[in-house]
Amino acid sequence: MLTRLIRFNNKTTIMKYLKSITLALLLAFAHGAIAGPILQPLTNGAVQINAHEPLGQSFVAEDTGVKVAFSFFDVNQHVGPNQALTMTLLDGDGLGGAALMSVSQLLPANLGSIGSGVFFDFDFSAINLIIGNSYTAIIDAPSARWGLDTNSSDVYAGGTAYVNGSASGDLAFRVTPTSVPAPAALLLLAIGLLGLGVRRGG
Repeated sequence: MLTRLIRFNNKTTIMKYLKSITLALLLAFAHGAIAGPILQPLTNGAVQINAHEPLGQSFVAEDTGVKVAFSFFDVNQHVGPNQALTMTLLDGDGLGGAALMSVSQLLPANLGSIGSGVFFDFDFSAINLIIGNSYTAIIDAPSARWGLDTNSSDVYAGGTAYVNGSASGDLAFRVTPTSVPAPAALLLLAIGLLGLGVRRGG
């Protein structure tokens, strides 16, 4: 009788460990899961970046790591050499928030055209955003060469464009998650352990 009781207690303990490990793995997978991109591709206008600064777009973070893209086009290809553009991510909705990070990149010459710009990403994955908080990405161009596609309507409910420093419709923009999801193998392991626990429990 005592031997059977010890075996039963060991079996119960093993079951508890299996359930705990399974729950931890499932939570890890859920934590690592990422949302889809925020995409606002609709356009009915355009602006030349250098002439309309401060210029940017606010959004609500749906992931902790992101890349931000605007729809760029090389509007004045005759204007001097092609120089790097700088995008800065500000904390909060608006232009008065603290600068969290700046990224400078040289865009390919002859990219896009007015009304048919090309999304080009600026990677801010080096910083962790707070999901549900607002952020504003602003763009700086050293010359009159580059433009952005815009929309005069407020088509994105989570933020707004800032043109010449004032809220105005939305830019064509995209926010892509860069967070690394938990490996699929982790989920399979959790499911396997759960199945083992159910079978042993039966």
